[in-house]
Amino acid sequence: MNLRLIRRYRNRLSRTSGLLKNNPVVALGMTMPFVIVPTLSLRAGLLMSAFLAAATIPSAVLASLVGRKIPPLFSLPFYGAVSTGCVLLLRFCVSGQALLLEDLGVYVPLAAFNGMMLELALVHPRRRASDALHDAVMMCFGFLLVAAFLSALREFLGSGSLWGVPLTAPIRIRGLVLPFSGFILIGFLSALFRRVDSIIIGRMLRASRRTAKQGGDAV
Repeated sequence: MNLRLIRRYRNRLSRTSGLLKNNPVVALGMTMPFVIVPTLSLRAGLLMSAFLAAATIPSAVLASLVGRKIPPLFSLPFYGAVSTGCVLLLRFCVSGQALLLEDLGVYVPLAAFNGMMLELALVHPRRRASDALHDAVMMCFGFLLVAAFLSALREFLGSGSLWGVPLTAPIRIRGLVLPFSGFILIGFLSALFRRVDSIIIGRMLRASRRTAKQGGDAV
């Protein structure tokens, strides 16, 4: 049986780990931001992703450059200070968006110690800065994709607007604006990811079997 297609597919997923495979939301369980932000609109979801990227990317790259020179006892305070400084800098840059910052509420300070930053800076820091940058960007972009989709869906079907502009939704599900809906939607999205992956693998296996059978018949 020819499994080259499946190996190629798996290799491509591994190179983009964090985007679909090992997505920080649907695979690694970073669901709390979608629960603690009560009124999650599309703009709030994008700003939430920006804060997470500001905390994660600099810390991950810095860990690959100077991680071995920092004693383990001081690693958490050091990278925590770096990520907190980046979050505060971004907050200063968007200080004019008072309503959005109010919507994010307690998420802004919590973003400085998110799971992605702790994973890439403390638990498994990368040896090369290019690898750290690649992994951090992929994970942040994977979070952004889920955040944009879920926040747009919740704003459109829950509030009847998108980007703050009133729109006529085909249906209104007011429960989507409630915090618990984030858990439910992420559960469905995780199941969808797994289902699509199984369908792709299944089709590749069937194609490999057909190719092997045709080769046997030809012999």
